[in-house]
Amino acid sequence: MVGAAIAATWATVVVPPGTALAGAGSYSLGTGCVEQQAFVEGSEDAVAARVPDRYTVSRSSSGAPVIFARALRCDGMSVTGRPSVPVIMASYGVLIETPDGMGCGSASPAGSAKGDSPPVCNWYVVSLFTNRTRVARWLRSGTPRFPVSVVRSMDFSMEPSDPAAGAGSPFTFRSPEFAIDAVAQDNPNEIPVRGGYWADFGSTTVKLALAADVHAGGADGSVTATPGSDFAQLLGTAERPYLAPYSAFSSVRAERGIYRKQVVSPAGGGDSFDGSCSLAGTVKFTPPARNAPGPLAFTYEGDGTCSGALDGREVKDVPVHMFQSGRSYGGCLQAETVAPVEGAMTFASGQKLGYTLDFTTVGTEVDGMMYGERSGVARGKATFATDRTPPDVTARCAGEGVDEIPMDLSFSTDSPLVAEDGARGSSPGRPGPGSGSGDSGSGGGGDSRGTRRGGGRLRVSLVARRRIARRRTAFVFRVQRPSGRPAAGAIVRFAGRRARASRRGRARIVAVVTRSSRRVRVRATLPGFRAGRAVIRVRAARSR
Repeated sequence: MVGAAIAATWATVVVPPGTALAGAGSYSLGTGCVEQQAFVEGSEDAVAARVPDRYTVSRSSSGAPVIFARALRCDGMSVTGRPSVPVIMASYGVLIETPDGMGCGSASPAGSAKGDSPPVCNWYVVSLFTNRTRVARWLRSGTPRFPVSVVRSMDFSMEPSDPAAGAGSPFTFRSPEFAIDAVAQDNPNEIPVRGGYWADFGSTTVKLALAADVHAGGADGSVTATPGSDFAQLLGTAERPYLAPYSAFSSVRAERGIYRKQVVSPAGGGDSFDGSCSLAGTVKFTPPARNAPGPLAFTYEGDGTCSGALDGREVKDVPVHMFQSGRSYGGCLQAETVAPVEGAMTFASGQKLGYTLDFTTVGTEVDGMMYGERSGVARGKATFATDRTPPDVTARCAGEGVDEIPMDLSFSTDSPLVAEDGARGSSPGRPGPGSGSGDSGSGGGGDSRGTRRGGGRLRVSLVARRRIARRRTAFVFRVQRPSGRPAAGAIVRFAGRRARASRRGRARIVAVVTRSSRRVRVRATLPGFRAGRAVIRVRAARSR
């Protein structure tokens, strides 16, 4: 059947190298991950002081609050497409009931929205630490008060097991806050897990949405708190043993795990949609999908209608266009994503929502989950068994392969999909944020051609200028993607000179502006995006 490998494209199309989609969302992708999560009883008073009242704390059979201490090591972690590096992460906090219906079994097509038994997939984070600065920067970007810190002095050790002796794998972890000592048992069965790490600071609520297919085995062990540490207060004593039945889920390994950072509140000023959509379109594969599994790149482009609430206004059967692109591993019989698929849906009235998604396919049927660029989750299904599907698909899968095939899809939101602020700037027929000229040098406007061919228009603005010698002046520009994220690597051209934007999206150009050049154009370019332009007003230095 054409399904799995083709289904591996839940709504995606092959994008040429260098092409990017605007504002699909902020995520990190871990590969080759091993984790030990210790669930133990904690201090009632310390938990109450740290967890806001709106969360429901999970409790043991004795009625005590359940807290966690977690240690994770991944062979590689990539933050929103950046090169992958080895990483160690650790965290501690309080186990909570799911605040949004996303339980451990949420990824199982046959399961309910909340499949917790026991609930071990939603955690309120008191503190998170990592040995990689780039991970901490990602968590603080846009949310500077996220409780994360960089800690170099962490020791993570997992020894191999001895299957012949029936022994488990000895595990040790040491950090400034706590230590874990355990013996872990492996579980060969893979289960799909969806959950979230939650954190509140001020009026902001952040969710790190977790999506992973894991092997979760049991462990026997204990957690020890460093005297005088914050974790010691949460634990309420020096040491506690693993807590049953939660210990049955303590030893975890995953080939891939995805963390998506979503700002649940405040809602922000981006477009939003809450409801259901149905679309018909075409999936394209590179290379062609065959029965034999292998790596695939794909794209999907389709049109349909949506009903529900668009920007809070009730709508029915409004037109929508969808474009997605990504990578999967599989073939015509079975497939799954290997990294978040990036996509955008654009409504005829101009609203645009970026998102990422994951999917699995079996035969002709696809199951997927969408994550809003800023917040929100939707569940979708798709099929390659349409009335437009050619009759020779099965034969082509067994032979030269299938390079494109029709696909119908539908999805419904669990919580409203919300775009980042300013996402409308790249929507068809709408001017971009800060269009026009002025001292601020805000970027150019929208494009009536829409967004089907790329990632929207860059925004470029002047953030500082400093006279350094007579007419020589240092100009510092900020370059942003349509989503508002820094456009690292963008080329900025100004006054006959050029510079490349840093990871923060900043570019510095030293130029001499003559008396006659009081309005100078600046242009920023990045593959996959339309050029951002602005006009800068400058005043030339007087000659002496």
